[in-house]
Amino acid sequence: MDLGGYHRYYSHQERRQDQSGHQFQLLNNNMRRPDQDKFDMFARHFGSIDHAVEVFCKTHIFQLEKNYFRQPSRVLKREGNPSFLIDIGLSEHWLKIKYEEDMPHTITAIGYYEPPDSATVWRVAHKITNRERFSQLQEKLFEHLEEAVRLINEWTPEVIMQKGKPSENLKQKYGTA
Repeated sequence: MDLGGYHRYYSHQERRQDQSGHQFQLLNNNMRRPDQDKFDMFARHFGSIDHAVEVFCKTHIFQLEKNYFRQPSRVLKREGNPSFLIDIGLSEHWLKIKYEEDMPHTITAIGYYEPPDSATVWRVAHKITNRERFSQLQEKLFEHLEEAVRLINEWTPEVIMQKGKPSENLKQKYGTA
């Protein structure tokens, strides 16, 4: 395809900048962020619970998202209306804290309900555990996940609207539904 004589080929390593001025390094046309090593360090420990979480997801009909929205985490998702998440993540933002071997984590159960043709999305959330050291979280992982599922199973659309908080339905507003 001719692009008006404009062709660009990348070497194995090339640096680029995004709109915010952050520099990225291209390795074989794959972008590598300058904070990638730090991110990997904060996300690595989640690998030790992956097998247990994967088994739990299969048993309870969830999909596993690793490092959802570029946060060191494991998010269990159940699509539908209502939809549900179980978020297992660091208690603090990884870019704002110093790395430790046994960092505090939080597990949160979240439910969303979108009434038909509504400009509102309802959200309910409950922290299953807050600021629990990862070593303790590993020991109690199954109990925490079972507690989250127990709550989720109670969250009908009516309960989510009663206990939750409304927010603007951006999918409807911008036509992405």
